Amino acid sequence: MSLVTTEPRLTELVARLQELKHELLQDATSVHELVFLRAYIEEIRQAFARMILHGEESLHRLAQLIGDSYLNNYQIQSVVIGEVESTKERFTIIQSISAENLYSTTDIDLGNRQLHKLRFDDGNGWSRANLVANMVEYQPTQPNPYEIHKIISRIKAEEEIWNKVVDEIFDF
Repeated sequence: MSLVTTEPRLTELVARLQELKHELLQDATSVHELVFLRAYIEEIRQAFARMILHGEESLHRLAQLIGDSYLNNYQIQSVVIGEVESTKERFTIIQSISAENLYSTTDIDLGNRQLHKLRFDDGNGWSRANLVANMVEYQPTQPNPYEIHKIISRIKAEEEIWNKVVDEIFDF
């Protein structure tokens, strides 16, 4: 099996799931059991979070490098698109963010952290908001010779990444 990630526990999990797939394909009539300990699942979650954070950091560093190279000055903003749970009404929140804060948490956590502070009066009570999408924008604070208006980085939701991993493992 080839290396899936630089996180050994994730690579181990993928290998284990691929083995199960082969067992199922060879003998689909038998009972096949896959057991995970809670501590193992927590290790996998932590490894996945580290992998996501590292990948996002690489993208943000590239965006900052582009910003540093082509813009005189810029500010970093977290842009969150949310949806009111009860009414399905969508809205956008834009908040300035420091580079240190950007590198310390995943984009999805930044978006969710902003949304968890909010409640919306839908006429029947207070409703929460769900995250639809989020991105990071690098906004020039003054004109630049390249006429760049903004640089945007967007990370797909982790659920979508896991769907792709599972599809690859099981060849869907």
